[in-house]
Amino acid sequence: PLKYYLTPGHSPGHVVYYHKIDRTLLTGDLFITSKKDLHPPIRRFSVDINENIDSGSIIDQIKPTLICSSHGEEILYNEELYKNYVVRYRD
Repeated sequence: PLKYYLTPGHSPGHVVYYHKIDRTLLTGDLFITSKKDLHPPIRRFSVDINENIDSGSIIDQIKPTLICSSHGEEILYNEELYKNYVVRYRD
């Protein structure tokens, strides 16, 4: 029951997985998360950090309840989350 979405930037074929029943988005290395904020992966380990940041807009398309990253804590989605992320980190 997982749907995948292509989210390049950290790596060319990076994907995230969405579990619709639980409204949970598994973001892998798309973000590093804290309880309240999103942060990009480490630049030197990313192919194109701005493409990665742009790929993060997937959260505003899906609007999951919960975002789970490979690095960090679970975070609840809100409308300002991605906007704040872009302002802080997009070149």
